[in-house]
Amino acid sequence: MAQLAAIIFAFVNVSVTFTFLGIFALSLAMLFGLLIKERRREKEEENQHDDRHY
Repeated sequence: MAQLAAIIFAFVNVSVTFTFLGIFALSLAMLFGLLIKERRREKEEENQHDDRHY
C-alpha cells in the first residue's frame, strides 16, 4: 500500500512521496529481518535434532 501511495503522491506532493517510500523501505527491511531470524531458528532446531552421528 505504501508503494502505491508513493506513486500516487508523486504527482501531488513530493515530500509525502518520500515519506511513503521510507515507510515502504522500513517495512521491507523488517520483513527481511524476520525471515532471516526465522531461518536461523529453523536451522538451529534442525541442528539439535540431527541424528547422523548414530
